[in-house]
Amino acid sequence: MKKLFLFIGIVLLFSASAFAASPDGLGEWADSIVNFSQGLRDDGSPVALDRSDPSQALGAAEFNDSVNFVALGYGGSIVLKFVNGVFNDAGFDVEIVETTFNNVSCAEYPEQIAVYASEDGNNWQFLGNGCQDSKFELGNISCATYIKLIDITPAFTADHITDGFDVDGVRGLQSHRMSCPELPPTNQTNTTNQTNTTNQTNVTNGTGAFKTIGFWKHQFAVATGKNKGTAQINSSTLLFLLGTLDNPYKNLTLTQGYDLLWINKAAMKDRAKQQCFATMLNFANGAATLTDLVDTNYDGIVDTTFASAMNDFLNGTDYENNKNICDSINNMNH
Repeated sequence: MKKLFLFIGIVLLFSASAFAASPDGLGEWADSIVNFSQGLRDDGSPVALDRSDPSQALGAAEFNDSVNFVALGYGGSIVLKFVNGVFNDAGFDVEIVETTFNNVSCAEYPEQIAVYASEDGNNWQFLGNGCQDSKFELGNISCATYIKLIDITPAFTADHITDGFDVDGVRGLQSHRMSCPELPPTNQTNTTNQTNTTNQTNVTNGTGAFKTIGFWKHQFAVATGKNKGTAQINSSTLLFLLGTLDNPYKNLTLTQGYDLLWINKAAMKDRAKQQCFATMLNFANGAATLTDLVDTNYDGIVDTTFASAMNDFLNGTDYENNKNICDSINNMNH
């Protein structure tokens, strides 16, 4: 049985042209990769290479126990594009096929995802969360060209390393074997620091973009010499960011930051502290101002200010809720 657990670390961005994939044109399955950000396993190591090819998510799913899937890694994400449209008709509109060896139940292997759909690849509609094989309706979208999956697998006990949700294939159940109608032109783009609530997750905040906890795990792992590879933020900048943080993260060293992010088998209180540490690093790195609106419940809709969300974390004792708030914010740009 395969699986592997933790938060995303090494960010791999791919364009659709980078793969010799198996699209099916105007068929019902996904045709190309728009973006792929893979997470890590629960021991902090990279996902195995034979589980790291995102083109395995393209074309028809195999529905078997072969290694013909891509593992998202904990907190990882993938955006898929369809030549055919995923239309909104009666009943379910999109199906996610996941590989769990021996068909073990979700209760035993709770590999989970948050699913989003988009007409244009910019504005996203949250469809819901799913465990293993799942089906969803498109909500208020008439036809989707893009589907985004974000791993939200919780920590669970297994007798081996786990690597999050494994994507075998994504299918439009109402494909009609035709592309979505062309969208009408618009004279308005996503605005900076907007104050109204919209059905989009890519609101531009501050001067940067939100990064997942795995991104920050990788930066600190490289900075402390724990992992090899290239970091996007050097150690001097990390030290500067740490110097701007207040309690409970005040005066952390690089090693202490690494130790906090890489707690293995963390209790819920520590997981909340980990996720919100990543959120505060995002804030320090310019992803948001205190008055920017953020999405705190994975629904793709900005619902409160960053300051209010962080106040809830600092003063709340519902650690699972705190973790989810910060995790949702960290995944706003993914």
